[in-house]
Amino acid sequence: MLLHLKIKNFATIKELEVDFGSGFSILTGETGAGKSILIDAIMLLRGDRGRSTLVRSGEDQAEVEAVLSLKGTEEPRKLLDESGIDADEDLIIRCLLSSQGRLRRFVNGVSVTADYLKNLTRPMITIHGQHEHQSLLQSSSHLDFLDGFGKLFELRQKVSRHYQHYQELAELRRKQEQDLNQRSMRMAELKEMIEELQELALEPGEEEHLLEETKRLSGAEKLIQLLSDSKSRLSEDELSLMEQMEILRKNIQQSSEMDPDCVPLMEELEQCFFQLEDFGRSLQKRQEMVEINPERLSFLNDRLNRVQRLQRKYALGHSDELCELLNSSEKEHTDLINLEENSQLLEEQFETALMELKQSSEELSARRHKISTDLDRQIVQQLQQLGMEKARFQTKFKNQDAEDEKEWSEKGIDQVEFMLSVNPGQNLKSLIHIASGGELSRTMLALKTILQTHDPSTVMIFDEVDTGISGRVAEMVGQKLRNLGQQQQTLCVTHLPQIAAFSDSHYVVEKQIEKDATYTVVRKTSTSEEKAQEIAQLIGGREITEKTFSVAYEMLEQARSAAG
Repeated sequence: MLLHLKIKNFATIKELEVDFGSGFSILTGETGAGKSILIDAIMLLRGDRGRSTLVRSGEDQAEVEAVLSLKGTEEPRKLLDESGIDADEDLIIRCLLSSQGRLRRFVNGVSVTADYLKNLTRPMITIHGQHEHQSLLQSSSHLDFLDGFGKLFELRQKVSRHYQHYQELAELRRKQEQDLNQRSMRMAELKEMIEELQELALEPGEEEHLLEETKRLSGAEKLIQLLSDSKSRLSEDELSLMEQMEILRKNIQQSSEMDPDCVPLMEELEQCFFQLEDFGRSLQKRQEMVEINPERLSFLNDRLNRVQRLQRKYALGHSDELCELLNSSEKEHTDLINLEENSQLLEEQFETALMELKQSSEELSARRHKISTDLDRQIVQQLQQLGMEKARFQTKFKNQDAEDEKEWSEKGIDQVEFMLSVNPGQNLKSLIHIASGGELSRTMLALKTILQTHDPSTVMIFDEVDTGISGRVAEMVGQKLRNLGQQQQTLCVTHLPQIAAFSDSHYVVEKQIEKDATYTVVRKTSTSEEKAQEIAQLIGGREITEKTFSVAYEMLEQARSAAG
């Protein structure tokens, strides 16, 4: 229940505060006075998006705050408890909209998201306006009305879950069928690749070793030639280095005999001589170790060519990737072998999902057919109470092939359309084709009356419910709204005196101009005379005559009498 509304710097509203009571309350005022602005402000409290243009010109931000009673609520209290927001008997919702369009939302001082606010206030504030009226002209929405009446949304959510699961498996099944069609060709490709790579039997890092060994074997003959030439120059050629050393050795020996100071030179020369002998032996040993193996070299070159050919064939940057390719190919080949087994498992899962979807959809459809007759009966009763005494109403189920999976959706296997006849002898026709504005408004009011849970914790707000009606019909609508107000708080924006006369509380929305500035204000009528004056203005305009006042007063008396 909405207890208090505070609005500041919102459109033409500078600042206003309104207290609301229980029962049926109406908002009246001239066109452009700001009645729709109040609805826009309340929409923010329900989690709707704000627009920067709603901030009053020249101000930095707009503020909308409401106090709602939590008495008798269940879902909102549960949500508050789950989120750790403290709440006693009242709930304070506050929205701050900046001139840049940023909207911040608070519940009892705690910042919340738009989705949270929607979930919190959805059971507490319901607004029925032109959008809901137009939805009656869209047959796709009729199923929602039917499911709402039958309290079938929980079962419909189950169908939706089954449908989504079925769709996921159907997509997997489709892809797997494509895989199976390509399986043979791909397995042949993989088999050839695996055999080729297994035959190569390449080890990680092997190419580097092959290159190194090939380089060494390729230069063996040249190396032997160089070593042989070095050995000849050292000891085998005429005037070799060793022979020259021997001549040098004799010369120094003679010098030492002639001059004792040359003895150290002889010792140094002896060391050089011994080192050259060691060097000669090492040279001989290395020469003997050098291998000339053309067969091995040919093998190495052939293997390198095979490695590099496969590397080019599979467009790989490094030979080690051939090892990785072999591993991945073997795994893919194994997966394809197992694909048939996996396909059978998926097919079983798909059939199970299909059966579950069909069962839940058929259960939902049966429930819909059963409750549709009750909905039709109750709507006819409501329409008769709203002046459509000869009205006939029927929920028409369009022909659907329950066996055709293409006809299914997340809402089940049904499509429905509301059919209406308002005159005797007139065939039932779609609301889209026959409903006038007044008939549409009354049909929507009938639906909302039936669908409403009559939860005293909920405030129902009607905007433009009086579209296309007048006179006696408007009086019936007013009485219907008053009856609703006896069960739960009901607010209505109206231009019709017949509806206003049935209100328990009457709020007047006015536009005031002061110093070139426009302000929207709201005042509550406090006496029967004041209320009669406002109704008289709805009848005859600004100038209240004795006649219009008398008619207005009589309307109030008739409304009181009708209310009993």
